[in-house]
Amino acid sequence: MASSTLDCPDCKRTVHIGLGGNKNLKIHRKSKTCHTDMKANQLSRPSKLNQSLHAFFRPQVPLNPSTVTAPPPIHANDPGAKASVSAGPKICPMATQLLRDLEAAVKQIPDEKPMGTQENPLSIFAVDLHTCIAEPGEDDWPILNRMLKMGFGWGKAEMAAAIPDMLN
Repeated sequence: MASSTLDCPDCKRTVHIGLGGNKNLKIHRKSKTCHTDMKANQLSRPSKLNQSLHAFFRPQVPLNPSTVTAPPPIHANDPGAKASVSAGPKICPMATQLLRDLEAAVKQIPDEKPMGTQENPLSIFAVDLHTCIAEPGEDDWPILNRMLKMGFGWGKAEMAAAIPDMLN
């Protein structure tokens, strides 16, 4: 919520501005009270020639009040916890199990199974892996997506129908 008071840069008084904002400050600056206080401040202030260098660098009163508030600070759930790189990456148990299942399925492929030929639609995947990687800063998905569509078809229904035929 914005403040309903401002410090007048002329008379150095705290002025209640309400919801009027800068308009009410302008009205105050034209008032007789502001001019009287400003003259009194000028008489009691030393001349500008005698001011120290510190006075030049002190914070000045902002003419425009802030209309936004800072967001609340973000805190960790455990303030005492410290991030540690040495802990290493966390291993996903589901991914580990999926890799074990894949390895077991590959080991079950008989050695006498003939290798695929260039005419097989899955031969698109028998390429140098370095050709499947996009340039730095680019996404690899368009390359992989094109290969999947060429190998299995365009949609889920085509893939589901094509996979059993390709594996025989």
